[in-house]
Amino acid sequence: MLGMMLALLVPFILTLQTIKQPRPRIIDLQANPTPYGYTWSLSLFIVPTLLLAIWHSRRKDTTLQKRTFWTTAALVAGAGIMLDVLFGLRFFTFENPEATLGFRFWGLDPAGGFKRSLPIEEIGFYSFGIITVLLVYIWGDEFWFGAYNRDDSPRKCFPSTQSRSSSASLFSCSDGSTKSMVRIPGMKAFRVISCF
Repeated sequence: MLGMMLALLVPFILTLQTIKQPRPRIIDLQANPTPYGYTWSLSLFIVPTLLLAIWHSRRKDTTLQKRTFWTTAALVAGAGIMLDVLFGLRFFTFENPEATLGFRFWGLDPAGGFKRSLPIEEIGFYSFGIITVLLVYIWGDEFWFGAYNRDDSPRKCFPSTQSRSSSASLFSCSDGSTKSMVRIPGMKAFRVISCF
């Protein structure tokens, strides 16, 4: 618990340290009130992601669960980035270029056509933000609610490559055991989908 608090507190302090003066009026951005402020704010996602990724890598998950995690992260982050490319310049303005690294990527300009004016930090925001949220969800489920979870071993069973009888299927489980289950039409698809 203390580690999670520090994982949020340290990036928060680092981000606040980049503010050199009170928030100016929108017309006075030449003073650069937050040098690399947007870039440093990504540490609010990066630090917890690194700590939770270390914790997550030590867990004994099946290959399917890890693949599912990364597939979900890629799809949701990709959708966020795509929405940013299509609508980012319609909703957001990036008035202070000094708050970013200065690298830009393409976004759809409301005036028409694509314009290279979205800061690269937007990709970091969606990528690290989604990974952090997913890892916090998994950590909360396993750490806080672990005592209330059902046994995951049935969910971690997959059809065996051994021969099967016509009425039952052999499933290999992540703990090395095998289970025989009666075949029910559509059950294989249900078991695969329930792993997600």
